[in-house]
Amino acid sequence: DNERESFLNDVAFEAEDGTPLVISTTRPELIPACVALFFHPTDERYQHLLGTKALVPVTEHSIPILTDESVDKDFGTGLMMVSTWGDAEDIAKWKKHTLDTRVIFNQKGICNELAGTYQGQHISKVRALILNDLQQSGKLQQQKPITHTVQVSERSGTPIEFIQTKQWFIKVVENKEELLAQGEKLNWNPSRMYQIYKDWVTSLKWDWCISRQRYYGVPLPVWYHKETGEAILPNEDELPVDPTEYTPRGYNKEDLIPETDVMDTWMTSSVSPIIGATLGDPTTTLDTITNSNLYPTSLRPQAFEIIRTWLFYTVTKSLYHHNTLPFTDVMISGHGLDAKGKKISKRLGNYTPPEHIIEQYGADALRFWATGTTLGENIRYNEDEVKKGKKTTTKLFNAARFLEMHLSDFDATQKVTLEPADTWVLDQLNQTIIEATADFEAYEYFKARTAIDTFFWNVVTDNYLEFVKYRLYDETPEGQPSRNAAQYTVYQVLLGIIKMYAPILPFITEEIYQGLFRKTEGQISIHTSSWPTENPEWILTEDTRQEFAQVLSLVEAVRGYKSTNGISLGKEIERFEYQGSESLKEYLPFLQKALRVAEIILIP
Repeated sequence: DNERESFLNDVAFEAEDGTPLVISTTRPELIPACVALFFHPTDERYQHLLGTKALVPVTEHSIPILTDESVDKDFGTGLMMVSTWGDAEDIAKWKKHTLDTRVIFNQKGICNELAGTYQGQHISKVRALILNDLQQSGKLQQQKPITHTVQVSERSGTPIEFIQTKQWFIKVVENKEELLAQGEKLNWNPSRMYQIYKDWVTSLKWDWCISRQRYYGVPLPVWYHKETGEAILPNEDELPVDPTEYTPRGYNKEDLIPETDVMDTWMTSSVSPIIGATLGDPTTTLDTITNSNLYPTSLRPQAFEIIRTWLFYTVTKSLYHHNTLPFTDVMISGHGLDAKGKKISKRLGNYTPPEHIIEQYGADALRFWATGTTLGENIRYNEDEVKKGKKTTTKLFNAARFLEMHLSDFDATQKVTLEPADTWVLDQLNQTIIEATADFEAYEYFKARTAIDTFFWNVVTDNYLEFVKYRLYDETPEGQPSRNAAQYTVYQVLLGIIKMYAPILPFITEEIYQGLFRKTEGQISIHTSSWPTENPEWILTEDTRQEFAQVLSLVEAVRGYKSTNGISLGKEIERFEYQGSESLKEYLPFLQKALRVAEIILIP
């Protein structure tokens, strides 16, 4: 639908008794195609004309005057011109009232003899010509500027015209209730997207047209008998077949006319779950597909604008062929938009080629941007978000390099005694695993990424790694137990982080896994390893969590003091007084070393 400026034209027709009749139309070029005038049954102005004839200007052909309750008495003069065909309303009245068919142009838009003096002109040019002629003859009484909705081609912007052709259809309108019920059974993510499906199915007025007049596509396997016009279908063992190159068994080529139409895109893509289930096995039958665990599939990921096509038609085909759903879960994403909020499209050319972005920032950084909005929402391309993704991959790599220096002698089988900072970060890891897992299971990749980002940046790199650096560098015999505990913890934490990040940042996580974890974990790739799960041994009590929240407040206070006074975080200060709870005392030994404060004094 496109809003366009136009004119509402008042044009004088004439009743057979000579009475002038004025109709208001935005499509004067279709006056030669006019087949009837209508008024509302209760409109007193025209009751005397019911069943009589009217004379059409320009072409001077005669048409009936009829009534229909759908006519708006208050629009224009209350008289409605019906042509074949100006819009869907014309089509409805043409069918309902069995009107004449008066098509004035062909599939290329060129007018024929029924258009009178406009024969040979393109329909797009006729409007100006006919308005000029009406004005010259005095039959154009008034023009009123208006803005109205015009249906246009999405790609070219050309206004749509209706023409009559023979097409192949699959019946869907008669099964709307069944198709609505199938949609209700699906697990929609996000749930609001079901409404688009429901609205589409509910509003269906026509069956599914599956034929297209194109030079590419899957051929419709049909022939027509030259004499009888009978449609001839191939045997199943003759499929697939191009009817223009093959003659079905039992027939002579000269007796048949091959179908040249090809299938609608959705006619072929609607069987994609079945194609996927066959895995290229030519011996696969429909029975073996439906009895295997490959069909129905688990997930259909797609954008929202093709719910009414790809998703609906896949559901339709699966119901008709197998009486089942084609998949159980639906994940509906939005679109990538440019800086002006327009959909990124090859046709519009409003994008930076992804290979250029990848060359500059890496594929992981681009994927990071793509996961930057909640499921179902559009997302504008933002180079700052891509840079943030690059920063994240770099930070992961640097953290892994730092830990690699300290894990070369790590013994994963060694028993360790965890210290407060260790138990805190492992508990935080537990909570992040729980949150990210729930988000991924709901296909909320942005929420999952946010949880992982928060843990990685705020908990691990900003705090925990700073807390344990002194322990990792302490290779003295006395410091070895504490170092072992730190090694165990950073190993578990980094492994958990890269596993959770792997669906979003598959390349950097695989690089880190191969370098640090493959030997000990055993799996050939991080992407074939198990998803991290909550460890009951790492769960802290709520009281302990609250205590550590106070620890973090003390950490922020020391860092804030150093920053305010221009003191490097790595420089030791002699004394820091802090008003806090007595429960902080047990944390002071590690805090003094981690924060480089010779003495922290608690003030009650």
